[in-house]
Amino acid sequence: FGLHPKFVEDLHSSMKNTIPYCPKSFLDFFAEVYFRAWKLSSGPYLQQMEQQCLQDLMHCAVHAQRDGPHPLFPCLRKILNYIHDQRTQLGVQEMMTKLYKPFLWRSLKVANSNVRANAATILFDAFPLYNPDCMRSEIDEVLQQHFDVMMGLLGDPVVMVRVTSVMGVCHVLSLYWELIPSGVIKSLLDRLVRDLAWDSSASAVRVAVLQGLCIVLENRLSHPLVKELLPALKDRIHDVSEKVRIAFCDLLLFVSGLRSIKFYKICPLESLLAQMEEDSCHVVKRIVSLLVTSFQPSRVSSSQQMERCVVLIQSNPLAARRFHQRIVSHLSVAEVVRFMLNMLSTVVHCVEEANEKSREKKP
Repeated sequence: FGLHPKFVEDLHSSMKNTIPYCPKSFLDFFAEVYFRAWKLSSGPYLQQMEQQCLQDLMHCAVHAQRDGPHPLFPCLRKILNYIHDQRTQLGVQEMMTKLYKPFLWRSLKVANSNVRANAATILFDAFPLYNPDCMRSEIDEVLQQHFDVMMGLLGDPVVMVRVTSVMGVCHVLSLYWELIPSGVIKSLLDRLVRDLAWDSSASAVRVAVLQGLCIVLENRLSHPLVKELLPALKDRIHDVSEKVRIAFCDLLLFVSGLRSIKFYKICPLESLLAQMEEDSCHVVKRIVSLLVTSFQPSRVSSSQQMERCVVLIQSNPLAARRFHQRIVSHLSVAEVVRFMLNMLSTVVHCVEEANEKSREKKP
């Protein structure tokens, strides 16, 4: 890349034409070549690398096809994300901001929804785009522009853009929770939970919200605020779309692994059992995984196990039947045999007690 400025352009053109067809494992090598060439460049070679190579990749990514036999966007995104991940190195953040500025922000408002989706994806991947050498007031102004754009993207009329924006916002919240003003965080989460989670025009948006909240919850600082919002989603267990119900169960399973949030405070047990009565096997197996430690605990006495089994049967007999049909996958052979013997012993004991009481009543 340092032999001659014209050779840089030719070499870049050759590499760019290869990108859609090369093995995915090669993309990281391509990205490293571009980044190291930029780091080692100076003078006219640096200008050539930035304008003719890196900025060209960025511009092509925004306008690339997302679908098809050889989609270019995923490949270019992988290369650019390698550069985004180097933002902590000297000069990278400034370079990204400078090269994206001429086209990225206006691409978020064009009529072509494919371009808007690509630009939104890159914006979230590269967040935050600002020059670290600027004054604090200027940085705050640029960040507010980011937040305003995010809120606008969440209301985009095209489903693909809304889905992209939901996942992008959740990714940003998870990574930069402590750096984003609390008022902005609350506004974004309110929009997700109280608006987009109920998007009746597209189940994909509702699924994205539920999946995105799992990403947000990966940051422990988010738990106190998200904990207060999650109960508003309890009716998603009865959503008309199976994909949404599955995503909601996955969210509950994720929450069940957190100490600070209890899944049964998000969705009542009665709703879970009612859905287990009639839902598909994909949803039922997730509900069983969620309830197995409650109704089939391994570290309690046999009598306590039977008490919980009886409670489940009394609460919802049909759901109890489906629960015990699926519980086998969560237990070892020894645990299954032990449970069956325990249940048989309990039934025999109950029959003997009933017979004894009937004999006592006879004159």
